[in-house]
Formats: sequence, structure tokens, C-alpha cells
Amino acid sequence: MGDFYAGIFHPLTALEDVVTFVALGILLGQQSRHAYAAIATFGVAFFVGGIEALAQPSVKAVDLINIVSVLVLGALIAAAVRLPVALYLTLAVLFGLTHGYASGAAIGPPIKAGTFLAGVGLAGFLVSFYFKLITEYVLRRNVGWMTIAVQVAGSWIAATGPRSRHELEAAAGLITSCRNPSGTTVWLQR
Repeated sequence: MGDFYAGIFHPLTALEDVVTFVALGILLGQQSRHAYAAIATFGVAFFVGGIEALAQPSVKAVDLINIVSVLVLGALIAAAVRLPVALYLTLAVLFGLTHGYASGAAIGPPIKAGTFLAGVGLAGFLVSFYFKLITEYVLRRNVGWMTIAVQVAGSWIAATGPRSRHELEAAAGLITSCRNPSGTTVWLQR
């Protein structure tokens, strides 16, 4: 049971996961009330992506997709675009699979993968669900500045995507990093 709880609390230590969970919830809060299925779909896709990482441990594009996912979700929130159901379900599946894959690839031997991933998937569901409810409530109040505040939050989320040009290039496999003896990160072109 400890691995399950470790999975639930994993987003507290993994900014890339919690930002995606929050962004998905806010985006779906801007959509119709029928967007709840996308949250459940995201949680299941996250679990499946993590299990896939255990079977297929070397898919290189995942980190780049995860960085782009934060940019896309943030930009869609900022634009306050109404999406077709099929599109936000597709985004939930794609980003659930890739973020789950990244979490699954990071699992070490003492952790029971299935239990851990079930915990992380549940955390993703709960955080996204909570932020969907908050966003729906805020937008239903129909106060102009609240709508703008949600859009501003989207722009902030998009800004957290690639924290640096180097991180984006590293995710694309163009450069790699290492630490020199003084502890400073050095970026090397491949």
C-alpha cells in the first residue's frame, strides 16, 4: 500500500505532472459540463502509459511531447477556446499516455509499478477534477475579471512549459547536459 500512497503524493514532487493535471482541469472547466469523461480518460491513459514504459523503456519523443503539452494546454486556456468533445478527449488520452510513460520510465526496482501508477493516475484524476470544478464555479459566476483571471492562469501555465531553451533542445535530443566538478550544469551539443 505504501507504493500506492507514494504514487498519490508523487505530483507534489514532480512539477511537470502537477502543472499538467491542473492545466487539464482548468481547460476542461472552460468546456461543457460533459468534459468529465476526459478527466477519467486522462487517469486511465496515464496508468496505461506508465505500464507501457515498463515494456518499452526507450521512447525518446516523450519528454518533448510533455513540454509541448503544457504549452498547448496553457495556450488553449489563455485563448478560452471551446473545443469539440473529440479534441479534448484526444488531448486527454495523448497527454495522459505521455505523462504516464515518463512517470513509468522513472520507476526503480523497489517500487511496485502497478500500485505506484494507480496512485499517480488517481492523483491526476483528483487534481484535474478539483480544478475543473473550481473553474466551472468561477466562470459560472459570470464576473468579467474572473474570466480574464482564468485566461491569465493559462498564459502562466504555458510559460512553465520549457523552463529554458536548453531544456527544450535536450528534450528534442539535440543537446545533453552534465554537471562539472563545481556542480554547475553544462550543456553539450550532440
